[in-house]
Amino acid sequence: MSDGREQTEAGVPADAQSWSVTPRLPDYQFVLLLGGISVLGPLATNMYLPALTDVSGSLGATTAAVQQTVAFFMFGLAGGQIIWGVLGDRIGRRGPILAGTAVFLIGSTLCATSDSAAALSSARLLQGIGASAGTVLARAIVSDCFAGNRAVAMMSWQQLIQGIAPIFSPLLGAVILTFRGWRLIFWLLAALSACLLAAVALRLPETRAASGTDEGRRHGEGTPPQPLFRHKELMLRILGGAFCAGVLSIWYNGASTLFRESFGWSLQSTAVLISLLGVLIVVATQANRRLVVRWGARGMIAGTIKASLAVLVPVLLVAIVQPAGADVIVAAGLIFATAAYGFVSANNMVEILALDRSRAGSVAAIAGVATHALGGILGLAISYLPVWGGASIIGLMIATLVAAAALIRGSERAAIKQQTEASGLAAKSSPREK
Repeated sequence: MSDGREQTEAGVPADAQSWSVTPRLPDYQFVLLLGGISVLGPLATNMYLPALTDVSGSLGATTAAVQQTVAFFMFGLAGGQIIWGVLGDRIGRRGPILAGTAVFLIGSTLCATSDSAAALSSARLLQGIGASAGTVLARAIVSDCFAGNRAVAMMSWQQLIQGIAPIFSPLLGAVILTFRGWRLIFWLLAALSACLLAAVALRLPETRAASGTDEGRRHGEGTPPQPLFRHKELMLRILGGAFCAGVLSIWYNGASTLFRESFGWSLQSTAVLISLLGVLIVVATQANRRLVVRWGARGMIAGTIKASLAVLVPVLLVAIVQPAGADVIVAAGLIFATAAYGFVSANNMVEILALDRSRAGSVAAIAGVATHALGGILGLAISYLPVWGGASIIGLMIATLVAAAALIRGSERAAIKQQTEASGLAAKSSPREK
């Protein structure tokens, strides 16, 4: 794409404003199409959350067994990113997106017809693998087709759609449960994926050829990521970010059971609470754009972790003692700590990608796999822990945030050590670094 125009530091035309492929789609169709395929994962997670108790009763399964269906979906999202990322770089974007959407359609149909918790878990795993195609390849397509400010704008629209979905989908799931039962949730997801499958087949061109140079193949998302694992600073920060995101997985896997079964909240009240979290995460993400100018990305990350711990520790005591109104206090504390992730996600991703800009796609893929894999592990942990009035959920959140702080701090120390060694001053490093 070198055409003699002014280049930015990232090596893309500074005035690039449009597609680099044909046929050309109107921007709104492009946004809706990529937003649709990338939002399948959030929809399949949040529409389903209010139904956990109903699924347990319908299938005659234990609460733990049904909670594991959420964890299996997260495992599918994690593993699928590797599959579709590699295929996307080798054979193009369009084919893997069609295949992934078809897998999601099959998985959703199997979920709707499951007659046991084990069958539902297997179907959810398949559904997660299918949903991960949009998660990975929608970003790659934007990178293929846009540069400069246009790429930023399109990425922002995708993130907005992904942020809005968790706000409304729990309420929609609750309405469906009230009138038709939990199986209709999966039939609707199957219908949506069928519509997206047709739209991709009819309207989405192959975009890989637009940037299909050897350089692109070397640095695309499907590039084997093994060399990156030797980058200690990078890997520690990726793991730190994954543990920060762990509070979301803990919430997703434990909130419905806690408020409906332990606190006796109604289905509608629980759905409203879950939707409120989605609103607050969107608000936090947007507010972060202004706050980061003053405090910096690292300052925002560190400050958010400290604030969340400062709220969760006393709320843990409330959950243990269970005074009057404990359910409201626990809900407020969990909402605060979970919504605060909106102040971390973008900042940590910027820090991660800055460590190896030439392989940003591979770095993002590794970060995604780490986040979803850890989310699945934390989901399994929640399914085996007793509720204890929310004490188990809060305690696990505290442990997760402490681990995140330690890993991020370790990443910063690794950076300092690397800089010291590079300048030949390792032997004269400060006592703090020793």
